[in-house]
Amino acid sequence: MILRGYANGKFSLRIFMPQPKAVLLNLNFIDMTFQEINDKITALAAQKGGQGVSFKFAFPSGIIVVTGDGQVLNENADADCTIATSEEVFTQLLQGDLNPMMAVMTGKVKISGDMTVAMKLQNLL
Repeated sequence: MILRGYANGKFSLRIFMPQPKAVLLNLNFIDMTFQEINDKITALAAQKGGQGVSFKFAFPSGIIVVTGDGQVLNENADADCTIATSEEVFTQLLQGDLNPMMAVMTGKVKISGDMTVAMKLQNLL
């Protein structure tokens, strides 16, 4: 912004630069690869044990199935509930940067099968 005017009997020209606004960056947000997600789910399933129900995570890069007894498979098997999303969205969900309900409502996450089983997913993750 340029201001013109008189100061002390002399014409002055002053240039004022607006102050930059602070930008908040979430440096924790780094997309996980399919293999990193697979390793994370495998570790969580081993730690928490079987949930009694099976989940299928369908990503563009592959499929992860957690069986009722806590085994993790990378093959297309039947499951009680299927969650389809991208690796980017799943990373946001794991890090708490995205509300799961909003993700479903906006279509970033699609759930098929038994919806009550999807609620048990909170116990695993």
